[in-house]
Amino acid sequence: MLIILQARRATVENVQRLLDQQKLEDAFKVFNDMFDRVKSLTVFMEMRTEDSFLLEFASVNIPVTSRRNQAFRENAQAALEQLAVLQMPKTQELLQAVAAAADALRKAPQADVGGQSLTGPQCLEHFGREWRQLHLSAVRCRAIEWARISGIPEMTHPPRTDPQQIQLKDEILTQFYDGLGKSLAALIEADAQRAAETDVPDLYVRYLQMLAPLVADTSDDQLSLAVQPALEKLAGKSAVFAEEVKAYRTATHELLRWRERLAHARATTAATRFQPSDHALLEFFMSQGEFSGLFTASEDVPNRATLLASCPQIIPTVNQRSLEKPILVKDLVGLTGGKLAVARYRSRHYATLPLPDASAEVTRLQQDLLATAQQPALTLEATVAMNSARRGDCVAAGGAVKNFHIEGLIPRFAALRPEAQQLVALGPLPVEVIPLAFISHVLVRFDVEPAWVHQRYFFLNVAAGQGP
Repeated sequence: MLIILQARRATVENVQRLLDQQKLEDAFKVFNDMFDRVKSLTVFMEMRTEDSFLLEFASVNIPVTSRRNQAFRENAQAALEQLAVLQMPKTQELLQAVAAAADALRKAPQADVGGQSLTGPQCLEHFGREWRQLHLSAVRCRAIEWARISGIPEMTHPPRTDPQQIQLKDEILTQFYDGLGKSLAALIEADAQRAAETDVPDLYVRYLQMLAPLVADTSDDQLSLAVQPALEKLAGKSAVFAEEVKAYRTATHELLRWRERLAHARATTAATRFQPSDHALLEFFMSQGEFSGLFTASEDVPNRATLLASCPQIIPTVNQRSLEKPILVKDLVGLTGGKLAVARYRSRHYATLPLPDASAEVTRLQQDLLATAQQPALTLEATVAMNSARRGDCVAAGGAVKNFHIEGLIPRFAALRPEAQQLVALGPLPVEVIPLAFISHVLVRFDVEPAWVHQRYFFLNVAAGQGP
């Protein structure tokens, strides 16, 4: 026992010395190793005797733990700040690169971009990839900033956010989106000024093919409206080709409008039996009686999904409420060659679902648009229509909930993989209401078995196997 007592005093002195030297991890280990050994000897002691036996540790017990925890919080905060800086999207650099390429294309058929000599369409393809990477960085950066401004919580003080500390402002990305559309239009126009009449048809079609995936990945028509005048100027460099484009637009625009209205009408009728997913999210996870879910009874918009109980407590009740229930999901993007789709993130949820075989409908759409491998579509509208249909993009789908998953809001987006970035459309990021703290906030993924899908230009009833 005497040896233990001497070791106890030596340990306290050693721990104090390590604390003075700022070796906090070493101090924590040395203290707890000895404390556990001594504690094991007091198991059969009366409480007063035990307290007296452990009293010598009191002078370093609290400092060891509190200073180590404080150092951890500070290191974690510094790491988050560094990550946020690394992921901060370099919007001005991309705009400047596009402008430089446009200047070069006014003088020559190729521009030096990143050490490569690229044609105008190749420049557009390159900048499209850069935009997607920048957008992914923006999604990650915002989530990291949520963690950074929330701080690492202490046991006695709940975390709180300070919205004024957010460096990646929504208006920065909105202004960038507006500026990039104009810059890409300027690039096309610069290439058009220099292009020879004989080069116009091939150049025009290649621009359409590069633009279509970008337009499809945005959530509005801002990009297509920005580049349309430049495309018309390019086509106008050849009077004969401009007339061909005009005739094609006349032949296909009203057809697409008619197809869109018919698909919308059928989807509207089908949707009456399916609850919109944001409403379903509230209903499935609403707290009621003794059950605590993700929303309080006073909430009518699912923009603050928070764990009000543990997942094992939430899941059984939500299973009963949600499984096999019909829901309506919107804004779907096709993945894996049109075999799977994801309904983009909105209002603290997203969804995944397998896509039915729509090849027959895609073929009919292609025939209606008079498009072949030898004679591609001649308008951006038709090119986007074809690309989106092949990929499996859909306006909406109705189906039964087969499963659901609760995910942390920050981890989902802070570590978003490139292949999953379709969760968030190109352009401004989804608006989020800044809560007191993001740490406990979550989102939900629904797995849905579709009964029908509404592609923009056709409707497919999965159960009946019927198209338009």
